[in-house]
Amino acid sequence: LVVREVSPRTLAVVRSVALPPPGRVAAVSVAAGPGDSVWIGDSRAAWRVSAATGAVLAKVRLPARFAVRDVAVDPAGKHLYVSAFDLRPQGGPGAIFEYAAHSGRRLASALRGPVTFALAGAALTATPAGVWASYRTGMLGSTILLRRRGLVTVLPPGRSLPPGGPGSVYAWPMSATTGYGGGAFWIANEAGVMACASP
Repeated sequence: LVVREVSPRTLAVVRSVALPPPGRVAAVSVAAGPGDSVWIGDSRAAWRVSAATGAVLAKVRLPARFAVRDVAVDPAGKHLYVSAFDLRPQGGPGAIFEYAAHSGRRLASALRGPVTFALAGAALTATPAGVWASYRTGMLGSTILLRRRGLVTVLPPGRSLPPGGPGSVYAWPMSATTGYGGGAFWIANEAGVMACASP
């Protein structure tokens, strides 16, 4: 696996960073890390890499049956969140892990929920209050908030606020896109809903 740093001004490759071969089973995910670093998730591990030198600063390894789906770091650069999906042939519940963003020390895990079933894991958006996870259960999906330091569910799976079925803000058909900016959590989904909310 090779990750390339690109100049934002010229789009020229500044450096290439080779990571240990992971036996790829998933797409690569990258998130800005603390200081001058990035977290790169692929297969069953995530690496914190120095953007200045390309050196590996920290590494986290997922439990045996999981593979990385997405990585996100909170705006303060203190918490790394990793979503994962079950590699077993019959599948299983998705998982979300919380680590210290500097060292990679595990702080919390949600292994048997709230993401009880997710096709290919959850997409993540980290905010100061925790991490928002968007996941599909088939043709439908949900976006939920897990509180920082403990991954306790703030918005229960399958429940949308304000109340409503698929097509509301947090319950949707097919897909949703989320982001954090301007002190607000932003969400848009295929039902045509776009909203900003308190993170």
